[in-house]
Amino acid sequence: MQMRSWAVWCLTVIGLCALANPAWAAPKKKKKAKADETAEPADVKEPAAAVSDDPKDIDALMDDSTKNKPAPVKKQAVAEPGSDPDKPLYNDDSNSASAWERPPAEQEKPKKKKKSDGEAVASARKGDGNNMNIGILAGYGLSLGSGLTSLNPYGLGVGLQGDYELENHLVIGVGGEYFLGERDPNATNNNGVREEDYANYILGHALVGYNFWISDNLIFRPSLWAGVAIAILPASAAHQNGMAITALLAPGLTLHYLLGPSGWYLGGDIHISIPVGQANSTKTGMPVLLTFGKRF
Repeated sequence: MQMRSWAVWCLTVIGLCALANPAWAAPKKKKKAKADETAEPADVKEPAAAVSDDPKDIDALMDDSTKNKPAPVKKQAVAEPGSDPDKPLYNDDSNSASAWERPPAEQEKPKKKKKSDGEAVASARKGDGNNMNIGILAGYGLSLGSGLTSLNPYGLGVGLQGDYELENHLVIGVGGEYFLGERDPNATNNNGVREEDYANYILGHALVGYNFWISDNLIFRPSLWAGVAIAILPASAAHQNGMAITALLAPGLTLHYLLGPSGWYLGGDIHISIPVGQANSTKTGMPVLLTFGKRF
């Protein structure tokens, strides 16, 4: 009886030691691991890389910095309103090492239209845009002073004139006038013999002037005529060929009024005609003339 109790006690102690020993418990864990392999794998987290306590050299640190560098995030291009959706807005060449992303192109602002040189000059200068001028003159010439003859060699007269206005408003031109002068059928010569007396002038000149545009249809022009004065009178000892030819200077003023965009105008002209020569061969006068013409 004591032997049986002793044997039971020994077997109990051996069993408890066997349960406590890990070598005996390992088969159970292995069976559990096999059961887990048959089940579907869940999200498995990769084990964290073991951190070594050993110091790394410079090459290893540089490799780690390049490997751990996050991938560049591509910027999504925003299309400009009214732009072509198929056209790339910036360079997205991610394959090249020196890839550069250009910002979206700004829409070009409309450029201000610049005036050309001709338009700038036209806007700066007053006028009707015409340069050429041709006009006729008609009026009466007053006799001033003595000389040449006692008659008035001017009187009624007509003329023709053409000129050109430069961009700076300077005017150059040419012209001519013919004056009927005056006649005296009852005149007598030095011997008391009745002999008709007469005198008239022909003036030919070039002119230089300047147009002051008082408004878009009113022109004021001071000018100077220079040319030749030809006096026609009876032959005498002083004028054997019946002519007296001298130089001419004639300063004066002109006013033109434009009648409309067609270029026609009316105006007036007054000059002091001064033939330059001997006193018995010249006669100063003051022609007062109306003008009518066209600018084109």
